[in-house]
Amino acid sequence: EEYASNCKVLCRDATLLVMDKDSKEMVIKAIRCMGYGIPQLERALGSSQNRVTLITRGEERISAKKVRIYQVKLPDSLRSPADSYDVLVEVTLSYKAILRRTRRQRRKYLSTWLDWESSQKGEDPENFLKRLVRDYAAPDDTAEDKEGLFKWMLGKKRSRHGKFDGLCRSNGTIQKDWAIVKSFDLREAFCIVVVGHEGWNNDPEADVPFSLAISFEILGEDVPIYSDFVNAQGVIEVQQEVQVMTST
Repeated sequence: EEYASNCKVLCRDATLLVMDKDSKEMVIKAIRCMGYGIPQLERALGSSQNRVTLITRGEERISAKKVRIYQVKLPDSLRSPADSYDVLVEVTLSYKAILRRTRRQRRKYLSTWLDWESSQKGEDPENFLKRLVRDYAAPDDTAEDKEGLFKWMLGKKRSRHGKFDGLCRSNGTIQKDWAIVKSFDLREAFCIVVVGHEGWNNDPEADVPFSLAISFEILGEDVPIYSDFVNAQGVIEVQQEVQVMTST
């Protein structure tokens, strides 16, 4: 558990030095060479007035074919229709699985593997869960692909989901993605789900520890949001763990 939490902190606060003017090829090369970027100690040690991070606390564990839904509540001041701030949203999932070197397939190399997904615009937790179960029971090319609240940089799959084809966040035990959204496009709440998938271990009771962090930062503006999150009790609310039939 400590390993997963420490990796989450380092990757959550890593910065990739690419600019909007950089070509798509340059950005892809930078991501492949430097991964999530260079960790910054100051960002890793704490939040600031214009940046806040919500994290899971205590021991979080999940087994294959189970999902854990987290609802993130946002304060009114962050999503005022009168403001037009650029908000950087970062999600980092880190987990620890048991390895088996004899396995050739990447996902069968892990005892249990995880990934995460975010809800779509105007999608409440109940409808999000229904869509999740439906999509995981369907092949990848037939899964529902509606407009999401966040345009993730990497995406969950190698095609159609992120800004760059050929890149995705779901390959490793550390999965980070980020997006920039206008403050007036934010909703009162949105959901993140962590899904467990079966690897080489077919024991239904086998589980793995994981840690999840979600950060919000106002870019280019000295706008305090930390206190508003605290006053609004903007914490990650855990919904009931649910079992789904996931593809392996």
